[in-house]
Parts: sequence; C-alpha cells; structure tokens
Amino acid sequence: MAKSSSSSSSSLSSQRKRKRSSSSRPQRSSRRRSPSRRRAPGRRRSRSRRRSPSRRSRRSRSRRRERSSESSFDSGRASPTLGQRSAPKLGILYWGCGLEGRGWDLTGRNPGGFPRIDRNSDALVDSWKGRMENAQVTLRMCASEGPGFKRYVKHFMMLSAQACVEFRLQQYHRHNTANRRKVLTERIVIGGILETYQRRALNTGMRISNGEAGYLSFLRRRCKRYKAQAAKLGGHFAAVILEGGHPELTFQHAARAKEGLPGRERQGLKRLLLILGGPDGVPDQTRVELRRAIEEYTDYPLLGLSLPGGILHSYYALATVLVFHDQALLLPFLEQRLKDQKDSPLSQADKAPDKVPESPQLAPPSLKAPAPRPPDGVHVR
Repeated sequence: MAKSSSSSSSSLSSQRKRKRSSSSRPQRSSRRRSPSRRRAPGRRRSRSRRRSPSRRSRRSRSRRRERSSESSFDSGRASPTLGQRSAPKLGILYWGCGLEGRGWDLTGRNPGGFPRIDRNSDALVDSWKGRMENAQVTLRMCASEGPGFKRYVKHFMMLSAQACVEFRLQQYHRHNTANRRKVLTERIVIGGILETYQRRALNTGMRISNGEAGYLSFLRRRCKRYKAQAAKLGGHFAAVILEGGHPELTFQHAARAKEGLPGRERQGLKRLLLILGGPDGVPDQTRVELRRAIEEYTDYPLLGLSLPGGILHSYYALATVLVFHDQALLLPFLEQRLKDQKDSPLSQADKAPDKVPESPQLAPPSLKAPAPRPPDGVHVR
C-alpha cells in the first residue's frame, strides 16, 4: 500500500508541473493563416532591428557635418536656396593634345597609348600616357570638403581631337559616394573614365565619346545650355581663355576693379566658361575653332587672361583662378575688362586671327631681263 500511494503522489506532482508549464507558455492562436499571408517557400522572415536613438542622432550629426563644412568657401546647405541657384556658375574646359596633337584614344591603339586597368590587380597602369595624370590633377583642383566639389563649378570637360569626357560634377560625386569612393585618386578618375566607356559602370555622371561625337559638338551643347541658363536668370554668358599675352590677373588690379566698378555698371555674369590647355597648350588652329564655336552663344567676345609667373601648369593656374573667385575678386575683374572692351576697340592681344598665320613666302622672281651693266670707267647720269 505504501508503494502505490507514493507512485500516485509522484504522478500527481508531475501532472501539476505540466499544467503550470503549459499555463506559463503563450497560447498560439488556433486561427490558420490565409493563403495571401502565407510565406512563400524559401522566403526568410525579415527581422527589423531598431536602431538606438543615440546611433541615429550620431548619424544625423555626421550627415549635417558633411553637408555644411566651415572649412570650405562654398559650404552650405544640401538643398540650394534661391540665392545659390542665381549665383554665378563656372564650367571648366581642359584641352588635351595627346601625342602629336592626335588627341586621346581610349582604346590605346593610337601612338602614345592611353592608361589601362590591369586585369589581375585591378590597378591603373601607365597613368602618364596622354598626360592624363595632369588632366586628373586639374580636375581634383575643383574638389571641396563636404559637397565633394565646389558648388559654383558645375561641369568639367576634358576635350581632345578624338576622345572627349564631360563630368557633371554633382552627379559624379554622388556616384563616388554611393560606391565609397570619396577620395579622388588616379585610379578613381582615370579608371572611372575607362569603366564608363566600357559600360562596366552606369549613372556615373560622365558623358564620353571616343571620336563618335567631336569636341565641337560637346562644346556647342554645353555653351547652348549655359546661354539659356544665363538668360533665364537675367544675366550673361562669357568665356575666358588662360594664355599669355593678355592683361594679368593680380590682387591689386582685382581689388581696384571691385571697389571702382559700381553695381549698375556690372555686366551680370551668370555663367562663365574657363578654358585652359594641358602641357602642350592649345594649338592655333584649335583655338580658332573653339573661338568661333563659343562666340555663337556668348554675349561677349572670347576674353584672354594671363596669370603672373609666366607659363604655369594647368592645375596651378586653375587653382589660382578659383582662389580669386573664392575671394569674390574674379568676376569684378572680368566685368571691368568687359566694360573696357565695350568702350574701346579690342586690343591686339584680345583679337584672334580668323585664319591660322601662314609662314611667309618669298616673292616669285621677276621674268624681266636685268638692265645691262655699263662698262668700267663710264658714269651714267
């Protein structure tokens, strides 16, 4: 009897434990899922992980810090205000001659070649070919901390007799940021051109042609748009070429022009195209063609500008001009030049020949027989 009573008490205690455990478990709903709410086979449940407010606040603070950087002259809010939209904008045209003036060939088949990407290491090889290292450094002069590029520089064009590249800088920066490429290097700039041309990257902010569309079509397309944008803002469009033989841009002259030019006499430049050449400069024939194409759309003739120091590298010259613009000295100086150009006829330095100067030729020999020489001792009166 004692054994049976102990076994019955143990069974009762085990039943009570089961009841307690079953009551503590959350009861599942007996309702079946509708066919529309059933998970597809192989589909995993998405687990949404909440971020802590401190982490969210840190991210928002870092984004605000990126958008507005006090160390940059052109820093500001991400969404441009009405004043920023109506502010003058610049476009840069860099001319690259390539070997013997043939231009760049993105395939590398022309003499002189072109940089390429190594298939094994994915590194850029021969960045010096075509003097592309000079072109990419000139582009990097437009970079700025925070917005990626200076807000007043909209486009950067690398033109040559064959290959042409146009950068829409804001879209180009967004593409680099999305691919975690914030720091511009030779691999990112030159390699990005090759990847875009080979269709290995899309929506890069670059428009590329390897001779299918010539440099004049690139130039006319951009000048036409700058002309329309300047007219919409009630201003003007002008173009400036950096070369020797023109009045120099100095701080004394620029500050004097800024103080002496009244507001009512300012030309209201809203779009400015800045032209500079690579190590070989801009050839005479190319300069004439560029001038003719540009002056179809600009409100003023092509303006020449020199920098103190003689012949400079393109990236140093561009950086100097951008410093003048950051200090609000570039446009007053150019507007004073345009006013002087309007009041007086163009100087010989600002005039560009309609034709390339030809080499002087000797006059053809005369077919008339020479006069007979008198004999010695006879004087002819």
